[in-house]
Amino acid sequence: MLEDWLTPERVVADWRLRLARAEADAAAHFSALSYVTGIAIVGSVGRGDPWPLSDVDMLVAADPCDGDDPEDAIRREEQDFNRRSHVARNPTELEAGNWVLTTVEVRAAIAEDDPAFLERLTTTTRVKLKNQSRC
Repeated sequence: MLEDWLTPERVVADWRLRLARAEADAAAHFSALSYVTGIAIVGSVGRGDPWPLSDVDMLVAADPCDGDDPEDAIRREEQDFNRRSHVARNPTELEAGNWVLTTVEVRAAIAEDDPAFLERLTTTTRVKLKNQSRC
């Protein structure tokens, strides 16, 4: 069931600004996490062809920290981020939990010249990398 505030008018009003703000907030939040080594904004926002109902798709490179599975940790962060976003009445969703790779997996894909992985990165316009996690 949709919230009362989530109206078609709200979704399309200032949608480019809303998406840009959601992208910036998500990138800042996830890149600050100690176990994240890099992020890439992918999908329609990353390609530069979003529309009013676009979400922000993020590929996350993360290393295990204290035995925690990076994908589980990112999914929890994604849920918390989206919950806070909805409390602030921002209808833009973040999708990060489906695109989690370890740093080893990213390096292996690059070393193997994996066409699907490289295609995803070459169609991405916004990438932020850190040298290493802080775990």
